[in-house]
Amino acid sequence: MKTLFLLAGLPLLLSTLHAAAADSPLPAPAQVDAKRLTNANLDPGNWMSHGRTYDEQRYSPLDAVNDKNVGQLGMAWTTRLDIDSGTEATPIVVDGVMYTTGAFSIVYAMNAATGEMLWKYDPEVPPENLSQGCCGPVNRGVAVWNGKVYVGSFDGRLIALDAATGKVAWSVDTIIDRSKSYSITGAPRIVKGKVLIGNGGAEFGVRGYVTAYDAQTGKEGWRRERPGNPNYASPILLRLGGKEQVIFTGCDVVTSLDPLTGPTEPPFSREALVGFEILGGLTDQAVDVWRRRRRRR
Repeated sequence: MKTLFLLAGLPLLLSTLHAAAADSPLPAPAQVDAKRLTNANLDPGNWMSHGRTYDEQRYSPLDAVNDKNVGQLGMAWTTRLDIDSGTEATPIVVDGVMYTTGAFSIVYAMNAATGEMLWKYDPEVPPENLSQGCCGPVNRGVAVWNGKVYVGSFDGRLIALDAATGKVAWSVDTIIDRSKSYSITGAPRIVKGKVLIGNGGAEFGVRGYVTAYDAQTGKEGWRRERPGNPNYASPILLRLGGKEQVIFTGCDVVTSLDPLTGPTEPPFSREALVGFEILGGLTDQAVDVWRRRRRRR
């Protein structure tokens, strides 16, 4: 039986703002750039990146649904996905189009108001790759940027799709050693025209790393291996001093990266961030504390 995708919660809230899309043409798809994403709080009717904003707080300021009327929520629409498991993505909603993924890294683009399927892309992950992941061929979503949709496939490819058609614009192999159990289940992040993607595989002893690719061409810009103990390599985005920064965390260290050039400082102990929640997005204050404590060491 195929998965029944229920439109509820965040996607339902966002779809109400785009109800007119059912009766009017949708604008050019996925027109998200640095200015728009940096100012995501001024555009609350869209959910343009994995955590909505660069600090990834996953909080929507929309108030059409609240504690007074939440009991009145009902089904808006449903659509069936291809596989009855592994639906873990955060849907991206931009100008009336919802982009999401299912198991085996299959990408779907739908009209957010009606559920109409606009296109589907299947990266055709080889079945023999299933043993490379601990927990099934799940996928946690896509990123969008300047008319393209980006997905990391379970078998380690980073793929750019035309947001209007779902056709492949470019594809690169991110895996550094095919003899080891690397995989990708996380969603890409995009900063300053660079697509950042990490990898999984720590359960099988591989060392995580994060790589930056040019969003337009797919050319590799830089790569940073996770220092310390092997662990997942998922970047966290934040703004620091008016600039986008990347904090690259693992089980015992924190690394600061510039999106364009890669590492900016040596890795430091995450103990320097005592009192701050690191996994939900760092604040300027937290990074300042981290740097001050490092200088005293």
